[in-house]
Amino acid sequence: MLLNHGINDYYRLIFFQKGNGSISVNGRVIPFLSPALLCLTEKEKITAVNSDKLRACSVIFKPDIINSRLTIDVLNNISSEYTNTERIDLFCLKLFTEELNRRSVVLLGPSSESRIRDLLLSITEILDDPVDDYWPCRARSYFLELLNYINRLDPLKMDKSVTKDEEINNIIAYLYTNYKEKITINEITDKFCIDRTTLSKRFQKASGYTIIEYLNRLRINIAMYMLRDTTLPVNDIVYRVGFNDLSYFNKIFRAQTELSPSEYRGKYSVFNN
Repeated sequence: MLLNHGINDYYRLIFFQKGNGSISVNGRVIPFLSPALLCLTEKEKITAVNSDKLRACSVIFKPDIINSRLTIDVLNNISSEYTNTERIDLFCLKLFTEELNRRSVVLLGPSSESRIRDLLLSITEILDDPVDDYWPCRARSYFLELLNYINRLDPLKMDKSVTKDEEINNIIAYLYTNYKEKITINEITDKFCIDRTTLSKRFQKASGYTIIEYLNRLRINIAMYMLRDTTLPVNDIVYRVGFNDLSYFNKIFRAQTELSPSEYRGKYSVFNN
């Protein structure tokens, strides 16, 4: 699998450009929505991808590009001690060094997606056409800027991974792929040939939520990014994320964030600065 290229020696930054669904890493299922980022170490292997029209690219690198002492062997040695400078440099690798079971995708809003694309393009252009002897420094500077930028982005906090029930994994991937559409319990039971009672019990046991709770949390989380990273009217966002009733959306949004949509935008919009 292409996304596993360099797995034995390199860290990988995967940029999901298109498609929604789930990706299995070392047996742990991680749902994702494009555009998004996922950081993987040399120990982590992608074993399955369940996605609709996936398009992704990856940056593979050795961590000692950040600091010559931060080799994979040093980072994997729990007794390693670091200088103050090395600890500062470790911040760039924060999203890679967290334990996999605490790590999730980093969902990108329109402005953050644009910034990621610009930085990746700058790196690619330098590597494809090194115009002078300073090209390694220039490429490295853009890469450091990229790592520092993504470490300051918010992860998709609602992610609830499933590791044991493959059928529920597939249902979660279906929700991620089709959250914009009207989804009913009957539709899911028909599609996955499972009765309603069994579905309810297994889904809640695996994810911690009912299907409707999970779907609403997913939709609200996406709406939060749209409110923060765009100036789209709230009414447009409501329908973009799969709700068809503004008052119901407002109720669910406040229950999840303790703010109204307009209050959330006023507090967190990137356009306020």
